[in-house]
Amino acid sequence: MELYVEPTWAKKDTKFKKGQQPWNKGRKGFTTSDEGKRRMMLENLRIGRLRSWETRDHNTFTGQKATCVYDLNGNFLGVYTSINKAADAFGQLRENVRRCCNLKRGRAGSYQFRFAEIVEFQGEKLVKKSPIEPYKRGTRKGIPNKTKE
Repeated sequence: MELYVEPTWAKKDTKFKKGQQPWNKGRKGFTTSDEGKRRMMLENLRIGRLRSWETRDHNTFTGQKATCVYDLNGNFLGVYTSINKAADAFGQLRENVRRCCNLKRGRAGSYQFRFAEIVEFQGEKLVKKSPIEPYKRGTRKGIPNKTKE
């Protein structure tokens, strides 16, 4: 009868076997010297390349949706560029404002939040101030809660 012993290379939780090194061992930060950085920046300016942050359009961000804020009577209070900005302005939790905009919740605090309808008119984007119904306790999306029968 033979006894087989499995060879041990390294600890089970490490990625590298004994004697091997990771590809980035000893490397820190940008490897080009300051003179090399200066030459690259001057070359980019000579060619006319824009910096990465200048090429982006900061006025539009695909993840933001304009949010309208109403009081409980349905009066329009204001519009904000995103859910986060509306929540911060009125001191509400962002999750509650998001659920209110998605019509999963009737109100957040003493306010109602809805996504804004954006209308383009003569090349400009405008917010359509559509009135909403006053908040009624026990209703959501304008449909009364079902009662047990």
